[in-house]
Amino acid sequence: MRPTPIPDEIAPGTRRVVVAAPNGDLTDDNIRPVEPLVTEEAGGRWYTVMLVLEPGDLDLLEAGQPIWLSFAAGVPVFQVSTGNPNP
Repeated sequence: MRPTPIPDEIAPGTRRVVVAAPNGDLTDDNIRPVEPLVTEEAGGRWYTVMLVLEPGDLDLLEAGQPIWLSFAAGVPVFQVSTGNPNP
């Protein structure tokens, strides 16, 4: 699974930012930069990132493998969903 740019037709007019790895390197392949949607909802600021499956991911999920979610610098409040990018 990898983060991917969010098409303009998804949540048009929503603010977007680019977030780099903690070292600030936008070309870092170990921790890729992401382009989240930024919204103010549900009592706070949400950064929503779109992920796409890479070859083999679907096979692993169908075999019952878990999805691992890693954060740099602590664990923020988060939500994982499919189909709807809104928190």
